[in-house]
Amino acid sequence: MRSEEVVPNPILRIPGVSNDEFTPEEDEYALQMARQIDLAEFINRPPAAIPSTAFDLYLRLSAELGQRVLVPRYHVAPAHRFPQPIHDVYTAYHHLLRLGFRPANVTLMGVSAGGNIALALLHLLRIQDELHLMPRACVLLAPCTDLALTSDSWRRNRDRCVVPTRPFDSPESLPRLYYGPDDGVAQAVQHPLMSPIRGCLAGLPPVLALIGGDDVFVDDATALVDGIVAAGGSADLAVYPGRNHYSFLRGPAQLRDVYGRMRQFLTS
Repeated sequence: MRSEEVVPNPILRIPGVSNDEFTPEEDEYALQMARQIDLAEFINRPPAAIPSTAFDLYLRLSAELGQRVLVPRYHVAPAHRFPQPIHDVYTAYHHLLRLGFRPANVTLMGVSAGGNIALALLHLLRIQDELHLMPRACVLLAPCTDLALTSDSWRRNRDRCVVPTRPFDSPESLPRLYYGPDDGVAQAVQHPLMSPIRGCLAGLPPVLALIGGDDVFVDDATALVDGIVAAGGSADLAVYPGRNHYSFLRGPAQLRDVYGRMRQFLTS
């Protein structure tokens, strides 16, 4: 951490948003891996008790990268619909900055629906004329980037993936659970805060997207990366054949590759 950046420890108590924090000092392996890189990892996730597997994921992420990991527990649908989750993450991000973290030292990370919200946060910063507050980079794991659900992989992989693929008009479809049951959802999914791939992709921070080849969202992730590059930005994509929405995060060899790619991306 640079000497001019003074950040308290523990990081925070976010007003109105509960959270968890993981540091490299939490186990011996993490201590051995810790490096003085000016970076805070920022992962969003729902407000449930952390399952042991997710707990291990966050601990290992902190250990592998040698960084502090902040996990805000954003509210989730259907109890708390759009745009509440984005508001929670926006609040958490600004609280980090008020504590002394500089945007250039923060990496935003999102998993699955969290990837959607991470990208929505970037669009919200643009809408709020806060481009100067864009984080250093963004890492997306199996991100949901288009709630219009029109990609070929949404149909092609529905029998291979664990993501529920209810028809768009179903009250249990992903967009209706997130936005609400009214007829406005068809128009709402065209907005970049709901479908980030449909917003302006110019001026975004460097993006790394990792996803399974059997994921229903793989085509959207590919289109996102292609769109960022076409807009003059920097984006990389890794697709793991034969892996679905979560299985690309399973297995020792697989995880070594995933963490290795993240480490290379964030330290290059």
